[in-house]
Amino acid sequence: MKLLRWILLPFALLYGAIVSVRNRMFDWGLLLQYPVPIPSVGVGNLAVGGTGKSVVVAYLAGHFKSQKKVGMISRGYGRSTPGVRLASTEDTAQTIGDEALQLLSQHPEISIAVAEQRTAGIQQLLAAFPNLEVLLFDDCFQHRYIRPSHMLLTTAYNRPYFNDVVLPVGRLREAASAAVRAHIIVVTKCPPTLSTKAREEFKAKLQLQPQQEVVFTTYTYDTNVYSKKEQLEVSALTAAPILLVTGIADPLPLCAALKAQGIAFEHKRFSDHHNFSTQEVAQLKSVAVKRKVLTTEKDFMRLAPLWGEWANLFYWPIQLGFVTPADEQLLQDWLATVK
Repeated sequence: MKLLRWILLPFALLYGAIVSVRNRMFDWGLLLQYPVPIPSVGVGNLAVGGTGKSVVVAYLAGHFKSQKKVGMISRGYGRSTPGVRLASTEDTAQTIGDEALQLLSQHPEISIAVAEQRTAGIQQLLAAFPNLEVLLFDDCFQHRYIRPSHMLLTTAYNRPYFNDVVLPVGRLREAASAAVRAHIIVVTKCPPTLSTKAREEFKAKLQLQPQQEVVFTTYTYDTNVYSKKEQLEVSALTAAPILLVTGIADPLPLCAALKAQGIAFEHKRFSDHHNFSTQEVAQLKSVAVKRKVLTTEKDFMRLAPLWGEWANLFYWPIQLGFVTPADEQLLQDWLATVK
C-alpha cells in the first residue's frame, strides 16, 4: 500500500495544483460566482462520500420547513436524466437520484430540483416557485460557480479531513486548507459519549478561523424499521439473523448500531449509490429466503421498485443527533442567521 501511495503521489500533487489554481481564480474574481438571490445554505464536504451529509441536509430541511418555503438543489447523483429536472411524486431514484428522492419522501412540502449546473437549477426552481424563502444546496462545496449566503462543511469524526490528503493518494477533493471557506463545520458520526477533552483536541486539529463554529453530532436510529406496507419494532429483528444490504460509502455506523441492538446479520455490501440490477435483486432474494432484509433509507429508494411485492425488505431511518444540547443550540443559533 505504501508503494502504491508513492507511485500515485505525483498525480496527487498535479491534481492538488490544478484545484488550487482553480480556487485562486475564484478568489481573485477571474472566474465569476453567481450569488444566490435568496437566503441559502450550502452543504458539502472535502472527502469523497461517507461524511453523513445527507442526514445533515434532511435536518436542515426539517428545521426550515416549519418557518419558511424551502427549496433544495442537488446534483441528482446516479440518475439517468440530463439537465434540470423539477422533482415530483412521479419520480424515482432513476430520474432524480436516491438522495433527492429520499428527501422528497421525508419532506414532500419542499420544492426540489436536480441539476448538474446549479446556476440553471436555481433559475428554473425560482421561476417555478417564486415564493421560496430559503434554498438548500446538497454537495456544493466544490461547485464554486454559485455562492450561497451560508456554507456548512461536514467531516466524519472517524475520518476527518485533517488526517487525509487529496486524490488519488487520499480521499480529499481539494486540500484540507479549503475548509476556511466554511462558516460552520459539522462533525458527524461522533461517539455519543465523546468527552470534553476529545472535543477540544479535535477542535484544535481543525485549526478553526475566528469566525468559524464547530458542532459535534451523532446518529439517532428510529425505534422501528419500515417496509412498503408495515413497520416493526427493531427488537423484532433479534429473533433470527437478517440480511443487511448496503450501497453507501460508509456502512460501519449502521453495522455498529445493529450489533449494539444484539441483531445478528449477514452483510452484502455494494458501492456507494450502486444501481442494483434485476439479476442482483434476484440473487439477494435467493439468499434471503425466510429472512428479513434490512437496508438504509437511501438504498431503499433504489431497491424497493425492483423488489416487487415480497414484503421482507425493510429500512431503518436515521436522524441527526447531537453530542450535547449545547451543540444543537449552537447550530440552531447559526441557522437563525439565515435570513
